[in-house]
Amino acid sequence: MYNDTGRKNYVPIMQGVVVFIWTLTVKLTTMIIIYALSYADDSFLHQCPDWLLHTVVLVASLLIYNSALRVIALFDADARITYLEQRDPEFTFGNEITKLVLSRDFIIQSLTLFILFLIASLVGGFSEIGALILGKGSLGTPRANLISTLILPPVLIIIGIFTRYEVRRYWIVLDERRDTDKIEGAGKLLLNIIIISLAYPVVFPLAPLLLFAIFSFLNILLSLFGALKLIGTTVVIILLFFAIYLIPLLRGISKRRKFIKRLKAICLETGWDLSQINSPYRSFFRAETGVNFTIERNGKLYKCAFLSALHKRTPLIFTSDTDAHFMHRIGTKDHHYTINHNIEYGIRGEGNKCIIISTLPKKVLVESDGGSREILPGDRIWDYTIYNMSGFINAIDRDYLDRWNTSN
Repeated sequence: MYNDTGRKNYVPIMQGVVVFIWTLTVKLTTMIIIYALSYADDSFLHQCPDWLLHTVVLVASLLIYNSALRVIALFDADARITYLEQRDPEFTFGNEITKLVLSRDFIIQSLTLFILFLIASLVGGFSEIGALILGKGSLGTPRANLISTLILPPVLIIIGIFTRYEVRRYWIVLDERRDTDKIEGAGKLLLNIIIISLAYPVVFPLAPLLLFAIFSFLNILLSLFGALKLIGTTVVIILLFFAIYLIPLLRGISKRRKFIKRLKAICLETGWDLSQINSPYRSFFRAETGVNFTIERNGKLYKCAFLSALHKRTPLIFTSDTDAHFMHRIGTKDHHYTINHNIEYGIRGEGNKCIIISTLPKKVLVESDGGSREILPGDRIWDYTIYNMSGFINAIDRDYLDRWNTSN
């Protein structure tokens, strides 16, 4: 077994029981509030269709489970210490998932959760999945319960795998920052429990109102365009997706294509030998390690890799020579939540290494010695020199690729 803490089997069993009871309690509280409001004649939920209520309760259930499991795993000091002592220096998705699912604690805890949620689904504790499939009036029926029983437990196990995987990644980040006190202490654990236990029953009863208001507004708009009524919702969704994701993506790809064209021209003018450019646009969809291209002249070889950011306002933070994350903020400047999107990067081997970022965020930071500092194009961190696309072209044109401004 991998990452065996050596503790008794009852510990992961008890952890599974705690996650189950916590999830079920908060879920039932949230569900009771939502359905109680839906039956009140003067409630904003009274006009909401059943499928919308079932969807909100189901989404809340999955998020509550994910939150409960994440907190229990995150604050498991024995598992964290054992994992950090035994982990491989090479952190890859495939290896970590394999070791995770073969670990004794995971198998025991997952089996406990599977059995408990199987029983809860059979008796109607999570009937919303079946109700969504079977339609109106089926909530709590034997058929709905059976469908939920067949679907929910396996889904929760899959969620559990990825939740624990992200917890392990976070352990590594905190360990490298020497900042593990964030997840130590009964007081901090209790605070997380209180926040999760109160947030879902308070926030999710408002979700149907928000969704209902959005659908109602779209319906009003669609009624003004009779010919487009059948396809209007699809058009709106496509336009929103296009505005939020596709426009920055297409802009980034266009800039990358122009960069490659300029790179070929400047290398030809200045006598640099440019290799074939491998997967020039893949970094927009998935950050990965490896070399995208090399340039060589007079015995000097530079290995180059792309790193992509779609939004200038999303800070990029390098935490080690293999890991970084984009820091997304949701909310206002003074009141917001922070979500870190972790990525892996890196170029193996010795030699001159360049990371070319496009589009370059307004704020790029590197963490070192317990703090962080801002870096600019041309600065050096670990074995890499950081460039934006125009800076890299200028460095070739003016022949100062090997000038390193700072050291980490």
